[in-house]
Amino acid sequence: MGSSALDNNTTIKPARGIFKAGLIVLILAMVAGLVVPPPSTAQGPVGVSGPETIEIQSNQERWTGCDEASTPFILLCRVYDEIKENFYAQVSDQQLVEGAARAVQEADLASRPREVIPPLCALPSPAFSTVCDLIDRSNNTSAAVWAATEGMVRALNDPISGLLSPSQYQSWQNLQGLSASYVGIGVRVGIHDGNSGCRTLTETCRLTVTDVIEDSGAEEAGLMPGDVILKIGGVTPQGDGCGLDELDQFSVGMPVEVTIQRGTEVIAYIIPARLLTPGVAWGLVVDDNIGYIRLHEFDLVADRVFSEQLEELLDEGIDALVIDLRSNPGGYLGSTQNIASLFLDDQDLIARLTISDGSTELVRAERKPQTPDAREIPLTVVVNNRSASGSEMLALALRHYGHELVGTTTFGKTTGQTTKAITDRSGMPIGALRLSIIRWVGPDNSSATGGIVPDRMIEFATCAHPVTVALEATSEESPSAGQEPPQGAFDDDNGKVAEEALNRLAGLGVFEGTECGARAICPNAPIARWTAAVWIIRALEERSYQPEETVFADVVGEDWWSGYVQRLFTLGATNGCATDPARFCPDQVISRAQMAALLVRILGLDEAVSAGFTDTVGITLESEIDSLAASGITTGCSTNPDRFCPKLPLTRGQMALFIDRALQELAKGS
Repeated sequence: MGSSALDNNTTIKPARGIFKAGLIVLILAMVAGLVVPPPSTAQGPVGVSGPETIEIQSNQERWTGCDEASTPFILLCRVYDEIKENFYAQVSDQQLVEGAARAVQEADLASRPREVIPPLCALPSPAFSTVCDLIDRSNNTSAAVWAATEGMVRALNDPISGLLSPSQYQSWQNLQGLSASYVGIGVRVGIHDGNSGCRTLTETCRLTVTDVIEDSGAEEAGLMPGDVILKIGGVTPQGDGCGLDELDQFSVGMPVEVTIQRGTEVIAYIIPARLLTPGVAWGLVVDDNIGYIRLHEFDLVADRVFSEQLEELLDEGIDALVIDLRSNPGGYLGSTQNIASLFLDDQDLIARLTISDGSTELVRAERKPQTPDAREIPLTVVVNNRSASGSEMLALALRHYGHELVGTTTFGKTTGQTTKAITDRSGMPIGALRLSIIRWVGPDNSSATGGIVPDRMIEFATCAHPVTVALEATSEESPSAGQEPPQGAFDDDNGKVAEEALNRLAGLGVFEGTECGARAICPNAPIARWTAAVWIIRALEERSYQPEETVFADVVGEDWWSGYVQRLFTLGATNGCATDPARFCPDQVISRAQMAALLVRILGLDEAVSAGFTDTVGITLESEIDSLAASGITTGCSTNPDRFCPKLPLTRGQMALFIDRALQELAKGS
């Protein structure tokens, strides 16, 4: 379906004590429905004054408290309060002040004429006096306050939290309660060869109807599961995926020519396209005994629809079940909890939530009357790299209780969010805050950080037929059985760009203790800051470090990798992610720009002329990126135009490539 679950203005209380009146329902989803600015990629703390700062004397008589704040400053005050009260991790005022001040300076607003008296600036806390100084200097108070508030949110270093404008919030509200709809003829399809699974369209592996949606044009015309699509909308299926990349978008009422093959008969139809709202979950029976349910997201009705599908399959007498969570971005915690409860005993632990005060809330199974009982059914869960958050919570919980997980490594999102309107004193929205208020782990404290590695790695085709998915997921043999086993250090990097680099670094012992499974390195998963520290130091210094106390409050001697983080600091490569107290943020992902800074500082690379990347001009780490490019360690992320993608999270495979190239450059120099 392609849509991610969004929260709405209905309070759901999935675990006692988490929410206060007025907070918005918690979601566990991969991405928000609206784009919010990414977090800052700066490595260390940034001062609140720069070379372009105009020095004027502070006038504290121009400042007031938040209780007397005027409309522009209400936004700053209330977002500050929400962060301090509800963000899942403790945040210092200094961290927020540095982010706010940096953003006001980077906004580069016109200066206020000296003769113009600025409005009273409201201080969320005494530490914000410097921010008020910067706001007072701007000739556009509203823009300066917005920039400060946005910078404060970015300082959380949380890619999901973000500030929404009133228009963005209105667009988001308009989506609430709406199911994902599309215009089409009303069939689901997958590639199939009639016998065993196939992965690419060929003369025998063909695009086949897997399901016909109720009240659709396809249903009225008489299309049936098993029909082979020969042509649709003038396009013959061919190429990658479902082979329909050249198919034009349909409009409501548009007559669509469809040619299918049923047995030996070829039938042509003209089917009018309609606006369709397919169900969030659907199921079928494979080989008379395997139940299959595809769940697209955990929306507000997902638990009810899933339960209905499950009950129908149980009535059919299935003796095994496959739950397909591929590309499911997550959704509501309540729906996730209710679906997990169908397979667990009452009060079984599903997840542990950490909230803003550092306490833990437990999410437990709640068996409800009149719901199907599937506790004795052998269960297999299918995931891929776009299975996120709620999907990962369900997968970890079910695996903890003995069910198998197959597919590819998941997305790796371990937080839940609320979205709340910020209003002025008249009740009019002046913005909205999307804020991560929980971090979760599985019932056994296992985390989805970096992605969950399945028990069996199976890479299904993008357009895989559900029959293929169900049969391969429940087969005791790997789909690659009979083929030559993969070579090299890892089974999940074959054919990847970084495969050779990963194998070389594995031979040096770089990855020991950082693997994500047996013979698995998860090359497409984002790399955490602590993992990057271990890899860089091991590779470039060719030695190991013992655990030790560090300068960072969030890296302690009990962490086996603490010595590597302290070594990075000693080398001057990083000052961490925040100060007061100094923090390293070890579990946060590292951006491409931050990676460039680490390598340049450790290798001692000289400054260089501009590399010509169009997306690095003027950013904090521009010179480091230019130096890395001049050394030959990077050529950027794309050409035409040349770009580096500085804010994108760095994957584990990309990190291996950069380190391997750095080693090659060092070898040349020696």
